[in-house]
Amino acid sequence: MMRRVKAGFTLIEVVVIIVILGIASAAVIKMVAQVASGGTDNQTLQVGSALLQECAEWVVANHRRDKSFYDSVLVIEKRAMQPPKESCTGKPSF
Repeated sequence: MMRRVKAGFTLIEVVVIIVILGIASAAVIKMVAQVASGGTDNQTLQVGSALLQECAEWVVANHRRDKSFYDSVLVIEKRAMQPPKESCTGKPSF
């Protein structure tokens, strides 16, 4: 009597493969969602960096215009917590 050659997969093997693929696809979907939400964080960092650069350029431009600008901005008081004598009236252009 000849043995019949088995071809294909059993039902249990197919169910195990479906479960493994389901777990793997859930992990991939979670990673894609994290990458997509990271795009807004990146945009926030870019806007903050641009504002910081513009503020630094404003300080440098004022120093080039008035050499004593740093002295009036960077005043270190020897007495702690003393209120400033006059308020700053100049505003940056941003």
